[in-house]
Amino acid sequence: MNKQTQSRCAVYTRKSHEEGLDQDFNSLDAQAESCKAYIASQAGLGWKLRDSCLQGRPPDTIPY
Repeated sequence: MNKQTQSRCAVYTRKSHEEGLDQDFNSLDAQAESCKAYIASQAGLGWKLRDSCLQGRPPDTIPY
């Protein structure tokens, strides 16, 4: 039996300026969605999303 290694992954996104951060969906959200989708695509290899942090957003407003 081959034991699979589990990888816990975190997503950190940032933006170099504040332009557009007031939009409901902005580049930070797009970055996070892209990263989370990639992590999910690697679930068969043991990848699991552990945490996300979007710079400029309070933690309780981050969509998981």
